[in-house]
Amino acid sequence: MLLDFMLLGIVIGWLRGGRLRHVASLDLRWIPAILAAFLLQSAVSLAIQWGSVALVPYVPYLYLFSFLLLLAAVWMNRDKPELLVMGAGVLANFIAIAANGGKMPVSAEAVLRLGGPGALRRMEAGTDLFHQLAGSSTRFAFLGDWLTLPPPYPRTIVFSVGDVLLGVGLVFLIQRAMKAGAGTRSSG
Repeated sequence: MLLDFMLLGIVIGWLRGGRLRHVASLDLRWIPAILAAFLLQSAVSLAIQWGSVALVPYVPYLYLFSFLLLLAAVWMNRDKPELLVMGAGVLANFIAIAANGGKMPVSAEAVLRLGGPGALRRMEAGTDLFHQLAGSSTRFAFLGDWLTLPPPYPRTIVFSVGDVLLGVGLVFLIQRAMKAGAGTRSSG
C-alpha cells in the first residue's frame, strides 16, 4: 500500500508544479534504519518461504523490532511534520501488533469481502507470519487491518488506520519535497 501512496504523492507533487528530482534534496536522518526495517521484514518473509522453520518462533520479535527501527527514525526526523504523521501511523500499527502477540489483527469480514471463503480459510489456518484473524480476545482491533478499497481499485487490499496515517504523511512529504526542491534541506 505504501507504493500506492508514494505514487499518489508523486502525482500530486507533479500537478503542483514540482519535480521528482527535488526529492533527492530531502534531508532525512537515519535512512539506514528505515531501510533496515523494510529489509528485515522482507528477509524474514523470504527466509520462511525458503524453508527456514527455525526462524518461525522469532518472527514476532523481529517484526516488532522492525517497527522500533521505524519509530527511532521518525524520532530523529521529528522536525518534519509529515514524519510525525507517518510516525503516528507506525505507532498505531506497532501498538496493534505488540498487543496481539506480534501479529497484526485482521478483520474476518474484510478478508471475506476481498478474498472470499478461500482467503478466510487460509487466515483461519494461522499460517500467516505477520497477520492473524481478529476475534473476541483481540486487543486494539480498531487499530488492526479492517479497511478495504472496493473495486474498481486494481488490487485487493486490507489496511489499517495506521497504514492510512503512514500513507498520508508519505504523500505530503513527497509532494512537498517535489515542490520545494532545495528548500527542504534542514540543518542538523
